[in-house]
Amino acid sequence: HQASNRAAGPLISVRCGDMPAELLEGELFGNIFGEESRPGKLELANGGTLFLDEVEKIPYHLQIRLASA
Repeated sequence: HQASNRAAGPLISVRCGDMPAELLEGELFGNIFGEESRPGKLELANGGTLFLDEVEKIPYHLQIRLASA
């Protein structure tokens, strides 16, 4: 990250193997709770780097969603 052209942006890390699929989905893509919303890590990493640790443990349906994000 530090040697890339995105070094001025955030470095966001997600440990994908530590949480159930439902929580991971909210963590990556954000959540909406009534009037309140929380941005996901994809949005927070915009302009920087998103590091997905244990990416091989991401459920297939979330892999598809990530690929099209």
